[in-house]
Amino acid sequence: MIKIYEALEENLAENRLKQENIVKEKETLQKSLVDIKNYILDKLYDKEKMSFIRNEEDRRLDISILGLVTPFKLFSPNEKKITNTIERMNMNLRTYTGGYLRFEADHYTENRPWVIATLWMALYYIKAKDLKKAKECFDFVVNSATKHGFLAEQVDNDKMESSWVIGLAWSHAMFITVLEKFIKLGVI
Repeated sequence: MIKIYEALEENLAENRLKQENIVKEKETLQKSLVDIKNYILDKLYDKEKMSFIRNEEDRRLDISILGLVTPFKLFSPNEKKITNTIERMNMNLRTYTGGYLRFEADHYTENRPWVIATLWMALYYIKAKDLKKAKECFDFVVNSATKHGFLAEQVDNDKMESSWVIGLAWSHAMFITVLEKFIKLGVI
């Protein structure tokens, strides 16, 4: 919403009342972001595990924690609590083939890595400016595509090939998102 207001400011330059309302609303939103970040630090950071957790009930590590960095930008990719969490993700969610599970103890269809989880990790590494690791995640996905270039929901670790739902739209959408960032950065 803050970005939308910033984009609208120029168009509303002649309307003092709308400008004042936008300023007030942006201040309220900025305060809310601080409150949200403080809540997350208080309730969703496990000091014993030294990482963020997905909720207070099961306290598991979850790939969706990456949302704190991308796309929501509540934390920078190189903050110590984030890098600690990434280290735990690499120890607990990364499979021996290089793909990522959704969460700790994700036993859905034989502990297979998820294409979207692996690409989300690539987005994190792009934000963290670790293009080598980002490319490793991307290559894992490319190498597991079908002969026609379709991406699946998951990857069979034993065969290193697409598994489960093949031609999954959200896998393809995330692939395009990562590919676009690589092209802009000149990686590909």
